[in-house]
Amino acid sequence: MGVEDLLMLEDFYEPMANIATMLCAIRANKMPSRTMKKPTFNALNMLCLEMRVKLAGEKRTSKRYRKAVKETAALVISGQMRQLGHVPTGTILREY
Repeated sequence: MGVEDLLMLEDFYEPMANIATMLCAIRANKMPSRTMKKPTFNALNMLCLEMRVKLAGEKRTSKRYRKAVKETAALVISGQMRQLGHVPTGTILREY
């Protein structure tokens, strides 16, 4: 396999991996709301919106995107986003 083949595979892999991730998120997002907690729903929704920005060139300035960011940020700030429980956090090196 030549360098050109590897570059072609790399160019092909990332969009396909993103599409697969988006399809999984969409499928999970379709679960009945009574079985899915709001933070999980919001996390999946943000993932789908980010994939649409990445794959379809949508802007992060749409009303839908802004609303999703506000709702998700409120959950994170209030400590309800348990999905982030094991994500390492850094220290703020400089206050602005």
